[in-house]
Amino acid sequence: MVDDPLPEKFVNDTSISRRSSLFYLGTIGLGVALSGCISEVPTSMEKDNNPTSGGSRVNVSITSITVPSNLPIKPNVEAINPMATEDHPPQLRTTLTNTTEDPVIVGDIRNAHFENTFSESGKYVLVPENSGYGNAEPGCWRITGGVGQAATYQESEIPSNSRSTRLLNLFAHGESESCLPTGTYQFKTLIDISTSTAQSTQNTSWGFTIQIEHV
Repeated sequence: MVDDPLPEKFVNDTSISRRSSLFYLGTIGLGVALSGCISEVPTSMEKDNNPTSGGSRVNVSITSITVPSNLPIKPNVEAINPMATEDHPPQLRTTLTNTTEDPVIVGDIRNAHFENTFSESGKYVLVPENSGYGNAEPGCWRITGGVGQAATYQESEIPSNSRSTRLLNLFAHGESESCLPTGTYQFKTLIDISTSTAQSTQNTSWGFTIQIEHV
């Protein structure tokens, strides 16, 4: 949970007003999708530790979070279930807290929460917990096919002093000799923010780095 003196009013994005408009999907990949369209693996490579071979007995920790200081919301990420088990992969939870006295509109809300987002290297992907495990092998937690992407841009309003959260499964992606490679991996996403008092939409990004180690 986020340590915040504000009253906890969690936002269920399915019950609040949204504005959706079609946008162009520039990534189409091959493989078995978890849902919707298919997103191909990014080709950019992150500069981090060279991963070593790893099995499914790993621990995930958040080593850094990068957030602009002038945002009307407070993004955060936690390792809720940091260890992979036979029952579930490592799980992270993202939180967007509105610290202002006005409602804040966030878009695309799924991108803001890192839904179906690859690490910079493309070796890991975050998938919403309610999407299930797709074609990942239980206990190994590696996906070899594509990952679904929605075909609409979705905005979501976060009321004053409220939070929007997501529970995400962490899967390894692609072919590898190991189930969950160890190393350091970076995630970054774009986010659009506007308020009733703002003259324009604020376009920015936030991200974090995870460390995956043997246990």
